[in-house]
Amino acid sequence: MIRDFRYAIRTLIKSPAFTVVAVLTLALGIAANTAIFSAVDAVLLHPLPFPHPEQLVNITKTMPKFELFQSISSALDFFDYRAQSKAFSDVSAIERGQFNLTGDRQPERIPGMRVSANLFQLLGVSPILGRAFTAEEEQWGRHKVAILSEPLWQSHFGADRQIVGKQIELDGEKYTVVGVARPMLAFISGSRVWLPLAYTPNLLATNMRGRQNLDVLARLKPGVSLAQAAGDLKRVAAQMSKQLPNWYPSDWSIEAKPLTERVSGPIRTPLLVLLGAVALVLLIACANVANLLLARASVRQKEITIRTALGARRLTIIRQLLAESGVIAAIAGALGLLTSVWVLDLFERFGPRGLLQGQHVTANLMVGGFTLLVSLGATLLFGLAPAITLSHTDLNEALNETSRGSSAGSNKQRLRSVLVASEVALSLTLLISAGLLIRSFTRLQEANPGFDARQLATFQVSLPIVAYQKPSELAGFYDQLLTRLAALPGVTSVGAVDPLPFSGSNRGGSFNIIGRPWPASQAVPDVAYRRASAGYFQAMRIPVLKGRVFAAQDGLDAPKAAVVDEPFVRQIFPNEDPLGKQLSGPDGGAYTIVGVVGGIKDNDLSARPASTIYYAGLQAPFRAITFVMRTAGGDPLSLLSAVRREVQALDRNLPIYRPATMEERLSDSLARTRFSTTLLSVFAGLALLLASIGIYGVISYTVSQRAREIGIRMALGARPGDAVRLIVRQGAAPVAVGIAAGFVGSLIATRALSTLLFGVSATDPLTFLVLSLFLAVVAFVASYLPARKATKVDPMTALRYE
Repeated sequence: MIRDFRYAIRTLIKSPAFTVVAVLTLALGIAANTAIFSAVDAVLLHPLPFPHPEQLVNITKTMPKFELFQSISSALDFFDYRAQSKAFSDVSAIERGQFNLTGDRQPERIPGMRVSANLFQLLGVSPILGRAFTAEEEQWGRHKVAILSEPLWQSHFGADRQIVGKQIELDGEKYTVVGVARPMLAFISGSRVWLPLAYTPNLLATNMRGRQNLDVLARLKPGVSLAQAAGDLKRVAAQMSKQLPNWYPSDWSIEAKPLTERVSGPIRTPLLVLLGAVALVLLIACANVANLLLARASVRQKEITIRTALGARRLTIIRQLLAESGVIAAIAGALGLLTSVWVLDLFERFGPRGLLQGQHVTANLMVGGFTLLVSLGATLLFGLAPAITLSHTDLNEALNETSRGSSAGSNKQRLRSVLVASEVALSLTLLISAGLLIRSFTRLQEANPGFDARQLATFQVSLPIVAYQKPSELAGFYDQLLTRLAALPGVTSVGAVDPLPFSGSNRGGSFNIIGRPWPASQAVPDVAYRRASAGYFQAMRIPVLKGRVFAAQDGLDAPKAAVVDEPFVRQIFPNEDPLGKQLSGPDGGAYTIVGVVGGIKDNDLSARPASTIYYAGLQAPFRAITFVMRTAGGDPLSLLSAVRREVQALDRNLPIYRPATMEERLSDSLARTRFSTTLLSVFAGLALLLASIGIYGVISYTVSQRAREIGIRMALGARPGDAVRLIVRQGAAPVAVGIAAGFVGSLIATRALSTLLFGVSATDPLTFLVLSLFLAVVAFVASYLPARKATKVDPMTALRYE
């Protein structure tokens, strides 16, 4: 074998042009496969960097009566799970949050988590400095401790190794640093600080079971299966339903899902689609290299024939030819692996934020093993058929210099046609898939969100409980800031809302119509709700359909007012006038409906507008709120420095955070779709290029083999157009077969895209027809060029060629 590889290397060095083209063609396919597989490995195969990740589960609850499915849990739910379940070695809870980091520096808003003390133990993570939380620190009054993330420790505290024991200020309160840890659970929140999850007695009252704000994680005991855990949770659910039937109806359930599913989330399907796409690109690249080997075979036919005549066995010939293919694949594999590292770096730099759920994608041993397998597979795919065809030689025909049309030649021609048809079929499948995603993405961009996103600047402010304890203090601050912002030059309207559409946040729950209890047989509907200020609807240009929207007089002491949207009216009051009806509010008060506005989309342009209740913001003030400012022109964010001055004129410890234009927020909501569509389009374009080169190469080779025949035809009076038609017609046969096969293959393949499409069918006839015709035109041009070139050859020159 070593001798075979040495000879293969010498042979390839003697044909540098062939070797370079074959290696680069194959390297492109391997690089694309390796890059996408690296993402699949990080997100789907090894998404959790913790010991025994298969034991980690996410516990959720489902309550069909209240239209809650796989919902997060309340604190009391969590305590019941932890106390009553027997299938888990640890149960932990996480509450996501944001904190104002203040003190001697410029105030900054940072993401963080309140976690139960055993979270680090559950995940098998130890702080790199200091210690984890203790069980006593879950008690209110003993909870003023913090663990910093490594990036926060490095950027804000200069990686001070004496940080443990020092104090930091969060939301105006002092916390003692007890440890530093590496980032974890980035797919839930890019937390930069962790605090203990502690509750005051009033937050643990029975009526707080509806306060759902916790992600619950658990680790299965060794030897306990997911099915056994499901049975254990069924027992816990039945016990809780028996104890508190008003809170937990008989049809409610608790479920444990692998935490890996939480990580992969909505990126699973796009990644698998892209993995399938790059596999097709690799197959096309292999077909191209196989065609190159077949074309090269005619040059080496005499060499193989002589070796056979001298006694070389057929198996020896095949082994030698496969050794050459192996060398090509090995070089291409190494080049492809290096290229994939560069591609992954591009993903990190230019890919959308949160593309892979916070995972860091790298080329590791598993990725290297995958590349090796792909290279070996490619060796068989592009090397075996040409090797077998070339090794099957009729000595008499091969040694006859003037022989044409031999059985071996016919076999090679048939194999080339099969390869061309395969390339066309695979290319068409990719083209149609990309075409459908492009049409879907175009429809998404054109979708009306229900408001005007142009010239809108947005930013958030959060008021700490230490400095703003009363509703009047919250309302007073926001009222003053709205007045100051409205007076800024260039601002035409300003408002505030919580949560902002397309901010990634949402709030919702059940509600009551005052004086009209829900029938026992009817599930209590779940709706979205927002707190909005006077001026919000004008700033967003959300149309007012009936009644009025909030005004300055809707303050703390005024009658409580609410505005509902059109989808809410259709769902709740389909045959009634909603104005004057009263609804329960988030503070338990009765809010009177004073107006109806148009529905808006939230976080997903492909979804329908949800039924929404807007409560007067100054009557139910919230600590964190988003301001929206409509400007007269220019860059809306150019006013941020003026905004920051106005905020700090009211409170110097308050940062503004998450500044963005509304158009940027809409664009960010499409980032993953845009990136996936772009990648698939690039792969489809690469497939089309490779297929075009393959068709051109086969036709060019066919023309060179038929030079004598063409010369005779031209000498006998055939016109150039006749020769062109003859050659193009011959090349059209495998292309037509490939288009037909690709059409059928696309009908099957695009079923996987149905969940990713918006406003276009997975079998859209226009996309199928237009792209099939486009590929046919490309194939015609690739056939026409060498045919046209052949007609310009002098007949006498062609006859002397033989």
